Amino acid sequence: EETIIKYCFMQVKTLQDMNKLLKSDDIPIIYDTVITRFKSTPEPFTLEEIQNVQKEKIIEFLLSKINTGTDKTLKLVNPESDHVDWLSKQDKSKWFFSKRFEDYLSEDTEFGPAATRDIFEDADQILSRLENPKRPGPWRNQGLVFGNVQSGKTSNYSALINKAADAGYKYIIVLGGLNKNLRSQTQISLEKNFTGYQTDESEDSKGNIGVGNYPNLSNEDLNVNVFTTRGDKGDFKKSDIKKLKTYNPDTRNPNLFVIKKNGGPLKHVLQALINKIDNENGIEEPLLLIDDECDNGSVNTKQKDKDPTRFNAYIRAILSLFNKAAYVAYTATPF
Repeated sequence: EETIIKYCFMQVKTLQDMNKLLKSDDIPIIYDTVITRFKSTPEPFTLEEIQNVQKEKIIEFLLSKINTGTDKTLKLVNPESDHVDWLSKQDKSKWFFSKRFEDYLSEDTEFGPAATRDIFEDADQILSRLENPKRPGPWRNQGLVFGNVQSGKTSNYSALINKAADAGYKYIIVLGGLNKNLRSQTQISLEKNFTGYQTDESEDSKGNIGVGNYPNLSNEDLNVNVFTTRGDKGDFKKSDIKKLKTYNPDTRNPNLFVIKKNGGPLKHVLQALINKIDNENGIEEPLLLIDDECDNGSVNTKQKDKDPTRFNAYIRAILSLFNKAAYVAYTATPF
């Protein structure tokens, strides 16, 4: 199996050198091509050994290691929505966050320009269905993004976050896993893909990574205000509630929270945001809430409106605090 995997990677590299953008559907074809070759000339293996190879296992492994482009995006939209098209009319020449992420993804990762272009086009389609953050409220958007396993989900919502920040979404909350390890992994990914610097509980640990190594060409001192860190204890804590109340960040910059799917941290975020309300309309700065693996922990399994589960109730409560809010759920296994 190791030899077959090696030859599959060689075939992939040949196609990539020809600037071919691989799709997930191409991987089984590459596998079949390699297997056909070994069946015709099995040495140093026997034909029986070739026939006993576990195809599904190898393809799953290849998909986990090879960056593939996205297939054509299908959109299902509510025809009765009062949504107003806005993204196509935007001047993106000063979109700093998404520009440096695009450069980073295409130059410093294995994605390359073609796959990066696919990811950004998909992110544009998603963002275009959200409301213009500068549109007067109240409004709320809710949507589901469904993609195959290993289809670049993290890169997709990273592109969406960068673009949303450029457009004017000021609060970005990412629900990133049921345990501290998954939350920390999400935080680290967004440090590379969005904030540009690494954090733990110590200020001395900060240093540029990922997009942070790309120059700021916007002529503005833009940054991301981050309220969680990459450490195991980096989730939003009760002690952080008071800090956020007295914190007055640069209003030009987006605010990022990466939260574990646990009632405690999300409750603390809710309490902290309640303290930021200064009028009857709620919080005026627009919110983008990303629910990663939304079918895991976020679904209300009780009566729809009378008695939602605790975590689901906190999500609803946070959305209700904002005069302008967008909720985008991501999953590979829709419920």
